[in-house]
Amino acid sequence: MPGEGSAFNMISVLKNNKALLRNKNFFLLRSEYLKAAEKRNIDLQKASPEELKKVRNELIEYNKKQTRKKILGLLIVLVATPLLIWGAIILGQWIFGDSPDLKILKKESLDQIR
Repeated sequence: MPGEGSAFNMISVLKNNKALLRNKNFFLLRSEYLKAAEKRNIDLQKASPEELKKVRNELIEYNKKQTRKKILGLLIVLVATPLLIWGAIILGQWIFGDSPDLKILKKESLDQIR
């Protein structure tokens, strides 16, 4: 069948590219290890298993703290945004006099004057 080889090649290239995308995390993790080791002046090839374990534990703790900060920031934004929008609506109603409470007060005061 004509074109069968090119279709097979296309499928294999897509499969290999997916596999490369999955391995991306390893490279990011390795760069984090290199940065942490450089910060502590440790040569990773000559380091003892205890030193490597310390570096790993420090990275795990750092990543946990960063995750907590991101979640806390997201929660603050999710709570603060509706409050700010609500405050802006109330302020707009107060400035422009469109508040239902103000209309009732105006009506009552007009009735008292008459």
